[in-house]
Amino acid sequence: MLRLKDIKGVFPQSSGINDEEMEFHSVSIDESNCGKRCLFVSLGEEHSLKEALENGAIAAIIKEGEAIPAYTPNHFPVFRAVEPMAAFFDILQNYINKNRKKEWEDMTKFIFYRTKLLNDSTITYDIAVEIDRTALVDAVQSHVSARRG
Repeated sequence: MLRLKDIKGVFPQSSGINDEEMEFHSVSIDESNCGKRCLFVSLGEEHSLKEALENGAIAAIIKEGEAIPAYTPNHFPVFRAVEPMAAFFDILQNYINKNRKKEWEDMTKFIFYRTKLLNDSTITYDIAVEIDRTALVDAVQSHVSARRG
């Protein structure tokens, strides 16, 4: 399971509580698909953090230099990244590397699609996002195949 201490190791600049054993059940770039105990990666849309909070986010990564909205609770952990989408991939890669030699029991779910993209269609993606998503899926499948073989 991904923990706050794992995120702090990658992004030391943060605010909010410092409970290093806080666990994340999911990591998502989609505020409407966060769910309970989610680490939300904000891609900069206005009010997306508010919706993520309402849907169960317990921490967030925002773009460096972006102001933390006034409605954000004081204890809510907020990390800053130069490029949030790259941060999402870094977290996933670190998570895979950390768990490479462990027996995977309780897993953190990584959600790398957005249900609201391009006229609310879940099957249509911006080509740049699709290329990144395809590369990520290939990397994850390769890793899973290597573990099974």
